[in-house]
Amino acid sequence: MPKSPLLDRLMELKDPRQSAKCTHNLGEVIFMATCALLCGADDWNAIAFFAKVREGWFRQYLTLPGGIPSHDTFNRIFSLLDPAQFRALFIGWVQDMLIDTPGGYEK
Repeated sequence: MPKSPLLDRLMELKDPRQSAKCTHNLGEVIFMATCALLCGADDWNAIAFFAKVREGWFRQYLTLPGGIPSHDTFNRIFSLLDPAQFRALFIGWVQDMLIDTPGGYEK
């Protein structure tokens, strides 16, 4: 599977769920939602639809042990996620991407 710097970071998120009840990988769910949001999805239904339509592409990067999550699952996972942890991770990724771009952001 190809590597993704964003996915690698998302896999480091602390999972707030009870592991015995988890069908989906936290980092993979957040990765799918982030991709959908960056492409214009604006609610849980749109995020789930985006992921379902692009399932083949996502399978190049993700294991998807539970398949594509439903809109309710995306909502539930994000309601449990620590926003400060996600914000810090995402901002760090964006800054690193800009630094690697000619004329990009300097820390």
